[in-house]
Amino acid sequence: MSGCRWTYFLLAPGESAEHDWPPGARRFARSGQDEYIGVPAPEGNTYPLGWGAGAPEAGEFVDAELLHGVLMAQLCRMPE
Repeated sequence: MSGCRWTYFLLAPGESAEHDWPPGARRFARSGQDEYIGVPAPEGNTYPLGWGAGAPEAGEFVDAELLHGVLMAQLCRMPE
């Protein structure tokens, strides 16, 4: 974890509530609106905010199940 620098992932309304997000990930949501999952950035300055992969088209969201799986694998690793 690198502190207060975050990377955000845009999810469709209602999708973030379907998962228990791991420690380190933070859910930002308001009823009936787009939702974001914030994850501490591994490095670098994340301000000012910008689109790392280009701004999404209308109705284009990150796959919540895939994001959840990746975050669980990365943030909940068992000690070796």
